[in-house]
Amino acid sequence: TMLWINDLVIEWRLFNLQSEVPFDGVFLFSCQFYQRLMMDGTTRVKNIKKFDKQVLLMPVNLPGHWITVGVGMRKLQDGFYHVTIASFDSDKDSAPEDCIRVIAAWLRVEAEARGVEVNIGRRLVGTPRQRNSFDCGVFVLMVIEHLSSDIRRALWVIEHGENIH
Repeated sequence: TMLWINDLVIEWRLFNLQSEVPFDGVFLFSCQFYQRLMMDGTTRVKNIKKFDKQVLLMPVNLPGHWITVGVGMRKLQDGFYHVTIASFDSDKDSAPEDCIRVIAAWLRVEAEARGVEVNIGRRLVGTPRQRNSFDCGVFVLMVIEHLSSDIRRALWVIEHGENIH
């Protein structure tokens, strides 16, 4: 019998991990965030002060596969941010363009609502590879735990596309 880590298990770990994160500059999104964003569009998901954080981490369920998306945010000057969206996929060597596009559009809407400008870059970050078709949830949790434990390291990995080993 194959057992997958489903959204309830990922959600439970994220809930516990959020209280363990030693940095106020990191925010972990729920498993439902990306689905809500896809259903509701870019203007209705506004309950997080995103531009007060340096790193946003989100598990994303694409059809039949989990990935992690990390967003690194650096305030360069008043009203201007450099934002990098990085995808971490344990199964593929290509970024999920539709997913990145949706998240970038959401960040632009959020920036406009706050009266700030954003320059958005993209990265594909290498992760250890899963050897089957069902361990992607485990890899998502590993990436989120790794990145949330060290904010400076997380920003470096996201902004420079440095592989996770």
